[in-house]
Amino acid sequence: VHGKNQLLQQTFLPAWTEVTELSRDAWTELERQVILDLKWWRLDELQATTDTIFPTSLVQHIPALMAGDIPAFPFAISP
Repeated sequence: VHGKNQLLQQTFLPAWTEVTELSRDAWTELERQVILDLKWWRLDELQATTDTIFPTSLVQHIPALMAGDIPAFPFAISP
């Protein structure tokens, strides 16, 4: 961010919604500066993209989550 490396710790939660509209209304000024775009991705798009998705191992966990295999406790995934 602004030429400096940043260490991020993120939490991902499985969620289902019928609302697909995305909003930047509650974003901070920093988020507005550094996040260029956002969108919902279909699983097949994530699996096929040549874009780098972080964390890079996230995509491999999604099929089980979509099938309802939700872990009882949080778990760490590799960057």
